[in-house]
Amino acid sequence: MVTPDATGSATLPQWQDTTRRAIACAAEGHLAAARQLHAQALGIARALLAGGQAAARPDDCLAALVVAHHNLADVLAALGAQALAVDELCAAHDTLRTLVRDAAADPALRQAAWRHHRETHAALLLYLRAHGPDDAIARCLAADADPAETAH
Repeated sequence: MVTPDATGSATLPQWQDTTRRAIACAAEGHLAAARQLHAQALGIARALLAGGQAAARPDDCLAALVVAHHNLADVLAALGAQALAVDELCAAHDTLRTLVRDAAADPALRQAAWRHHRETHAALLLYLRAHGPDDAIARCLAADADPAETAH
């Protein structure tokens, strides 16, 4: 379990360490442990966005969030939980879409969200190419065209 730094906040180095440990577990075939660690890394990434680090390092914080969702999706897919893997891919995309459309969000965070949004869009398309049609992904992608829609 990763603990917050001395200020009580999540840090990018904590996220990096947790992610490295999760990847090592997956490489060794310990998928349940990898799933747990990737979920923990996702929690850290969410805390980074909720805390003050997103304002100072928006690209890094959003990259951590996207990578955490995508890594967790990969492990879930390897465990045979395709629907949960799709949920993670869509959650990353939905979060970024919401940030892009949030007029009250910091402009640097919105710009970073737009850059990373292209990556999550590509990941959804790659999933469709590899696995065929998926209703959740279709809804997620369709929401991009609807400015009023923010969830899949």
